[in-house]
Amino acid sequence: LWAGHVHDFETLNFADRPAQIIVGNGGTDLESIQPPREIGGHQIANDTVTQGIGLRDWGYLTLQKQGATWQGQLWNADGQVTANCSVKARQFVCELKT
Repeated sequence: LWAGHVHDFETLNFADRPAQIIVGNGGTDLESIQPPREIGGHQIANDTVTQGIGLRDWGYLTLQKQGATWQGQLWNADGQVTANCSVKARQFVCELKT
């Protein structure tokens, strides 16, 4: 698990603080360590990740404001959507497409 300057994509949701979103999978060499796809349950800075994902695939994230919330899509280098994301009550949740 990372925080700060990394080269992968991660979402980290916590019970008592806002989500952390890392979009570092678009411009340079990706991290050599494959992050876990499901991150829930890990401990970071005395807090537990309630839900999150990690991906080591080239791509980018787009976000669109829809009313009072945000909707997003995670795209791969081939222009395909790999996950649909949304902001809900301080949580940033991405559902991976299979």
